[in-house]
Amino acid sequence: MKFKEKQKNKGITLIALVITIIVLLILAGVTIATLFGDNGVLTKATEAKNEQADATVEEAVKLAWNEYQMMLNEPTGEKNESGTKIASTSKVKIQGQEENYSATPTMTFWQFLEEEKHYINEQGVIDVKTLVGETLSRGNGTDGTTDVYKIEETEENVYVLVYYGEKSEDKTELATFTPGDSEVLEETDESYFEITEEGEIWLKKYGDYYKNRLDDTMESLVIPDEIDGKKVTAIADDFMRKLGNAFKNLKIIVIPNGVTIIGESAFESMYPVEKIVIPDSVTKIGTGAFAGCGLKSIQLPNQLTVIEGGLLQGCESLTNIVIPSNVISIGNGAFYHCTSIESIIIPSSVTNMGEYVFYGWESNQSIGIEFSKSEIPDTWSEMWDEGCDAHILFKEELEYFKFAQEYLSNKNQEELEELVLKTGAYPGTFDQFLTGVGMTRDEWEQQGTDEGMTYIEWLKDILVYGDNGFSWVQVEFEVSKNGGAGKTLEELETIFAQRNGIPSFDEYLSNINMTREQFEEKIKNQGFRTEEDYLKYHLYYPSPS
Repeated sequence: MKFKEKQKNKGITLIALVITIIVLLILAGVTIATLFGDNGVLTKATEAKNEQADATVEEAVKLAWNEYQMMLNEPTGEKNESGTKIASTSKVKIQGQEENYSATPTMTFWQFLEEEKHYINEQGVIDVKTLVGETLSRGNGTDGTTDVYKIEETEENVYVLVYYGEKSEDKTELATFTPGDSEVLEETDESYFEITEEGEIWLKKYGDYYKNRLDDTMESLVIPDEIDGKKVTAIADDFMRKLGNAFKNLKIIVIPNGVTIIGESAFESMYPVEKIVIPDSVTKIGTGAFAGCGLKSIQLPNQLTVIEGGLLQGCESLTNIVIPSNVISIGNGAFYHCTSIESIIIPSSVTNMGEYVFYGWESNQSIGIEFSKSEIPDTWSEMWDEGCDAHILFKEELEYFKFAQEYLSNKNQEELEELVLKTGAYPGTFDQFLTGVGMTRDEWEQQGTDEGMTYIEWLKDILVYGDNGFSWVQVEFEVSKNGGAGKTLEELETIFAQRNGIPSFDEYLSNINMTREQFEEKIKNQGFRTEEDYLKYHLYYPSPS
């Protein structure tokens, strides 16, 4: 009787366990659906992150479009409803500068993005990190067709921003840019400014703006070229220094044509500001004028001859800068901690260089100098590159560096890994190579992360600056420089044979008593992956001195 009762209890326990498991599975199903279903929490979070990425890229391209329209300098002559003059970002003009207008575009928007800003490659694929200054949740594809943002030209001067998903047919059009669609900026009311008889201006109520945050909705500051009937000629020292709290949404500042001087610390610590439009009339910019700003891009005026100390110090979002060819002097810490600039070129006109100019620059950045190391002027401080880990490239290396940037720009991960194998003359696959050096792929890729770079950036860094003093990129550079780019295998064979004093490649093989099969085996034994690689190396790569 006790035994039967025990069995009965056991049966009840098993039934309860089964029911409990079923309930748990049901609850787990609900939980999984809640997390991973079409309306799940994680799914929604991913969608939100991707939408934010789309919006970030769209806003950055919009800023570039407006900058392009400014360059075209096309006037509108419009006024708003109250009769106030307006300044379209399709023009630099605020008022009365008709002599600067040009109706003919000097370049297309595509050329502007590719050649001037280096935001896209020749296929129109956007380099997200260069465009927005950081890696986003998507748009980081390496094959140029999936998980990429692209600019597509639909007709003359009409461009579409597109995102391609995990499959190339997954296409989403995000924005269209048409001439005349550029943002219109209202000229800032004159009552904001004080002006001297000489035309120097500053903001009124300096303390009030900072303390009371009266203008925290202002997105653009368009300075008039006349205030109280006086021509604006200079921006005063401390013009709006450290007013980031007051103008926390200010993204763009437009300085009118006719201004010749921007004072010291004029826009210091204006961290919300992403762009400042400076006319070519400016000949002097004071110390620390833009220090600590959130600038993503800035174009220095062509007439500038001196870059004062701390000019762009701490502008960590700035992705590119061109030093005008008229600049003769660069002051202390001018580009201190500008850690998002990929590369910068110092023109040969620079005869004076201060201390700590590139302090804080990292190993994924480069500084090109348009003269030889032996030609550095005595007037350069010995500490000009103190605290700088960037690659320093002198005149002899600059041509190669520019080629390498372009050559590697369109390569995907697999192609870059193949180039690494060629450099090491390794005959196997990349995974076999990793096994041979006793590393997992995770360990290999982690080295790039440790250097603060993505895996793709790290592979490119290896190929351009490899410690062994040789890279297959150098071979391709010599091939290009010596006119061998684009040659077919048969053409390379003919050139190779003729350089050895023999009319044809078959005759060359006959003279050295080799069949093609034996020649191919010889190439393989020497670590060359193809006959084309062997010919390129021996034809164009300079022999060791």
